[in-house]
Amino acid sequence: MIIKPFLVTLVTSFVFGYLFLPIKDRIKRKLKSDAWAAFIIVFLTIILIILPVSIVIQKSTSQAIDAYNFFNSNLLSASKEENATGITAISLNLIEKIKQNPTISGLFKKSFQRIVNFTLETSTNFVFSIPSIVLNIFIFLFILYYLLKDKDLIISNFKKYVPLNSNLKKSLMDSVNNTLSGVLYGQLIISFIQGTLATIGYFIFGINSALFWGIFTLLFSLIPLAGAAAVWLPLTFILIVKGFILSDNVLVIKGIVLGIYSLIFVSSLDNFLRPKLIGDRAKVHPVIILLGVLGGIKVFGFIGFVIGPVLLALAIELLVLTERELNKEI
Repeated sequence: MIIKPFLVTLVTSFVFGYLFLPIKDRIKRKLKSDAWAAFIIVFLTIILIILPVSIVIQKSTSQAIDAYNFFNSNLLSASKEENATGITAISLNLIEKIKQNPTISGLFKKSFQRIVNFTLETSTNFVFSIPSIVLNIFIFLFILYYLLKDKDLIISNFKKYVPLNSNLKKSLMDSVNNTLSGVLYGQLIISFIQGTLATIGYFIFGINSALFWGIFTLLFSLIPLAGAAAVWLPLTFILIVKGFILSDNVLVIKGIVLGIYSLIFVSSLDNFLRPKLIGDRAKVHPVIILLGVLGGIKVFGFIGFVIGPVLLALAIELLVLTERELNKEI
């Protein structure tokens, strides 16, 4: 009960501690000090993660409203042109059918309105919860520092006090390492890169609220089957249709090039990057990622998209190890 209010912060510290271990070990080799290496990592976490995330939350709030206006003005409010032919006619007819169908049109508007409301609500809660957030950030950094500084002590104590035989301890440690690698490096880091590249593409090719859409591209890239294309494909379509409606060939070309860019540099990224990042280490099943992301966000909040898949995958690995040991005993 004492640590329950800070449980999410504690688990988040462990996840980031694992993520930063390779960097910390490299710094330690140069400085010959665990304490200084851990301190530098904490300092870099403040500068490179916490401050940028705060700025992103603030920017995404205003861009959420811009994105909603963009959605209305470029899709549901598009007007039908007379004498349109070819792809222009097909696109405009599709838009007209969406507008005239109250069910589909209402679904589009309600769904997007919920996204905007969620973003605004989250940002508002962020502002009013600043004292609590500051406290949790302090605890996160404090725990992260000692996790990195005392890594060897933590591992030795784990081996010493966990009531398992030595072989099972080693198997458990290997499974934990492989699972964390598979989730963090094989999925989350790739999704972060995809979201970043998508944001750059949106900005270059003139998509309004590029940062807002980039965040959603990152989140959707974590979801199997849907992927990043669930965001960039509709945006590409809207840009092309807007170009046809306004008889603006530049917009049409921008939409086509954005689609090609997103297909090559965003959606296809994990096909060659994932093997390089995780190699033969644990490949977490897409169902685990899907349930972990959605369930994690529901249970832990926004950070749950990191914690959820990791905890769910580790729980399954523990079950597998237990079943394996039971079969040996039989």
